[in-house]
Amino acid sequence: MSELNKENKKSTAGKVPVWVFVLVLVVLLGGAYMLSEQRMATTDDESRTEPEMTSLQEEKSPKMREGNPVVAVVNGAEIKRQAVLDFIKTLPDHVKSMPIENLFPMALDQVVTDHILAQKVETANLDGDPEVIDALAQVEKEIKRNIFLQRQLDDLVTEDKLKAKYEEFTKQFDGVEETHARHILLESEEDAKTVIAELDEGADFVELAKEKSVGPTAERGGDLGYFKKGDMVAEFGEAAFALPVGEYSTEPVKSQFGWHVLMVEDRRNIEPPAYEEVRSKLEQKMRQEELFLLMQSWQKGADVEKFDINGGSLEVEYTPDEDGSADTAEQTAEESADESAEEVSKPAETPEAAE
Repeated sequence: MSELNKENKKSTAGKVPVWVFVLVLVVLLGGAYMLSEQRMATTDDESRTEPEMTSLQEEKSPKMREGNPVVAVVNGAEIKRQAVLDFIKTLPDHVKSMPIENLFPMALDQVVTDHILAQKVETANLDGDPEVIDALAQVEKEIKRNIFLQRQLDDLVTEDKLKAKYEEFTKQFDGVEETHARHILLESEEDAKTVIAELDEGADFVELAKEKSVGPTAERGGDLGYFKKGDMVAEFGEAAFALPVGEYSTEPVKSQFGWHVLMVEDRRNIEPPAYEEVRSKLEQKMRQEELFLLMQSWQKGADVEKFDINGGSLEVEYTPDEDGSADTAEQTAEESADESAEEVSKPAETPEAAE
């Protein structure tokens, strides 16, 4: 709920990439899909009076039989049906949902185009081209770096460490409560007191909220859902958690948004999410932490000499303190873990989302 949440939370010319062909195909297939839907609808209407047309269309679109027949030949090279079906698997779901008799011919055209392009590339004799060699070298370098780092982190991020991190993560839920409340937001204290008087006389809180609240939750009867005390501005949070379940505030509560009349519907302890629900996020965060510490240790163990922008000696050279650098790295990693835990522990529906 925005009215109660705290503020200030913190090309190379001439080259056509392969993805262009796929993009063009998707656009064409999308249009063909729409046309096929329209034709199918028309066919449904016409089939009631002209069944012979449906029979003729079925003869033109034979059902797929078993096997893996040749479906095209490009300059003597055969293309089999499975190659086209494999290509179709890479397309977006809404395209793959098209009837196969409509989709297959267009997918075949793309596979044929790819084969023609591949044959052209083969005859271009680019194996020794300096530009190709340089690009392949860059790709190889990145692949080697990534595989090396992944293997290093695989040794550091173990299942036991993740479970220990999860146990640490769940401790923040100990004794933490959340309250389910409704409220009626009013412009003046007098209006709030009038609402309280009506409640004292037996008026229904939900109906009063719908009728009198000036807040965006009015149409929901003032329902704010579940929230923690810290999710709300101080005055509202204190009042909501001080009220017993089932009761409404007998005095107006003032906040920066106006005057509130509250009613508490439920209060419960927050249960931590199951391990499997947060494992991937915990692992991602732990790998980031371990990578940071790993790079710190490698830098510390390397013989590094730095110079200024012109290659001259540095007037002031930063030399990390042995204890200080280690502490800084660990502290940063811990802060990162805390941020991860906070992110993982966010409820599915917050007061902000409720508004």
